[in-house]
Amino acid sequence: MKKDTNLLFKKDYSVKPDAENVRLKTESHDNGFSLNKFLDSKKRIWELDFLRGICIILMIFDHLFFFGCHVFGYALSETTSGQAFVDFCYFYLYDSPRDYVHVVVLFFFFSLCGISCSLSRSNLKRGLILSLVATVYSLLSYAAAKLVGDETITNYGVLNFLATCIMLYAIAEAVLKRIPYGKYVLLGLSSAAALIVLSLFYYYTPPNNLPIELAYLFPTQYFDGLHFIDFKCHTIFSQTEISPADFFPFIPYAAFFFIGNVMGLTIYKNKTSLLPKFDGNWNIAVNFLGRHTLIVYVVHIVFIALLLETICVLQTGYGVLF
Repeated sequence: MKKDTNLLFKKDYSVKPDAENVRLKTESHDNGFSLNKFLDSKKRIWELDFLRGICIILMIFDHLFFFGCHVFGYALSETTSGQAFVDFCYFYLYDSPRDYVHVVVLFFFFSLCGISCSLSRSNLKRGLILSLVATVYSLLSYAAAKLVGDETITNYGVLNFLATCIMLYAIAEAVLKRIPYGKYVLLGLSSAAALIVLSLFYYYTPPNNLPIELAYLFPTQYFDGLHFIDFKCHTIFSQTEISPADFFPFIPYAAFFFIGNVMGLTIYKNKTSLLPKFDGNWNIAVNFLGRHTLIVYVVHIVFIALLLETICVLQTGYGVLF
């Protein structure tokens, strides 16, 4: 019997192509680059992005209410609706449980950064990039302070603090990965660092002759973020002398970061989600913010300032910043 050679080239459209095979074939072209691979976020641990996104959203509202009270409060209060908003901002900042919630949010945010470092293979690169962004941000805050005639300068804010932590972890990781059981040593160092930082916070008092160059390590005596906690580790300097607009001292916040390192090296040692069944389309928006926290952080301050400035101009006819 003669075989129909056309059957060798005839495609069977009755069988649907396997989606996974199609995706893999697509990703094998274009010299290793593919749009699918570029956009695919399945390899990320969704709950870490989600928690980070929640922290970012809370931070945006926190800064909105701070600006609404302290920067734009006088102008906004000239109208009834503006006065109501300023009153709410004041209530949120000083009469609500904000101080306690703020510390909890910071713990999650900084520990999530610590977890991410234990999962990343390019911590040195991340630390250098963040250091550069933090430096540029500080310079821009200085320029903005000169422009508006204020002291809104950020010498050692959250970006500078996180850059310091990431660089320390990157250096330790680079050294220890060359020795046997380096990960276990790194785990021990992270645990010890967290305990040391917390112990210094509660029991150590810096000397009065401490150089101001080292004041970034310790909180001030009446540090806003921790004033409800009884701690001894404070300097004689004020926040205005160190970093007026934004200040995150290495002690005690580095403990949160190192605790995150420990969690990443133990709970997330397999670098996979602990809650894969709960992932889905419902968290896309929040996870998107959680994956782009640096961009959101840098942009949101400008957006809030321009938003409130526009409202002031529309309501009163004049602005605050310009």
